[in-house]
Amino acid sequence: MPYIVGHLFIVIRYSACLQRISAFCRDQLPSDLFPCPVIINTMGFTSGLGLTVAKEAVDGLKPTLIVSVRSRTEAKNYKREFVRTVFKERKNCHYLEFTAVPETTGMGGSDQWGLPRPRQLRDLVIGAYLGLNSSTGVDRQVKQVRFQDVVIQNLCPADLVSPANLLLAMNCNLVALCEISTEECDFKNLGGVNMLLHQHALGRVVAFGIVKGVDRQRQVFYVKTPAEPEELRDVNCLSLGNVKLPEYFFRGLRHSNFPSRQWTNPLSRPWQRSSQYKTNC
Repeated sequence: MPYIVGHLFIVIRYSACLQRISAFCRDQLPSDLFPCPVIINTMGFTSGLGLTVAKEAVDGLKPTLIVSVRSRTEAKNYKREFVRTVFKERKNCHYLEFTAVPETTGMGGSDQWGLPRPRQLRDLVIGAYLGLNSSTGVDRQVKQVRFQDVVIQNLCPADLVSPANLLLAMNCNLVALCEISTEECDFKNLGGVNMLLHQHALGRVVAFGIVKGVDRQRQVFYVKTPAEPEELRDVNCLSLGNVKLPEYFFRGLRHSNFPSRQWTNPLSRPWQRSSQYKTNC
């Protein structure tokens, strides 16, 4: 049951997504799965808005066990006072704390445990998803979406993407193909484009895609997505968030149908010194 938050600072949407997913697990999961634990992995921000989101997640989801993995770098951890008041003193909830095993012995090392950095991981996931079913060519995946058939949801801050520049921002960018309930689907037509009035409306994400072109005269979006036509029948909204396409989609297109094989992809270069395995004979 995926939802799109859109932007880092939209805490209201993040909390609403947590509540909807929690309700789905509580009300719609098969009864034979109830004995299984539900694991909630929160984001890694431990200050500022991260504290607000963590507190709201704990208050709303009411976990029975909180596991905290602390870094040797204190700045990456939740403050001790926050841990005591929000985690440890919670009723009907156990608290466990572990220390992360450092990858290197020196304090100057970067503890990635052989994994790429989060941005590289995100680029890999996006590239792998959009590369599905691409072996026969990209044209088969491009869908024409008429302006009149969808509403547009701009989840970026107004200072980054204004309504006047929305179509420019959508062109050659990543969008979520969503289904929004009719109760939340009020819109206003601006220049032939149906702009969603309730920007905090939560839409179920059916698929993701790339807007490969915008034809203002024909009033058509050209959207490339690996989703099948039958999956897209309920899509009535295109949501633009703050996650951009990886850079390798715009350069080094020698294998344009296979993003994961391009030379600028993170997989094409070593991530860590520790990935250079040595054997003793």
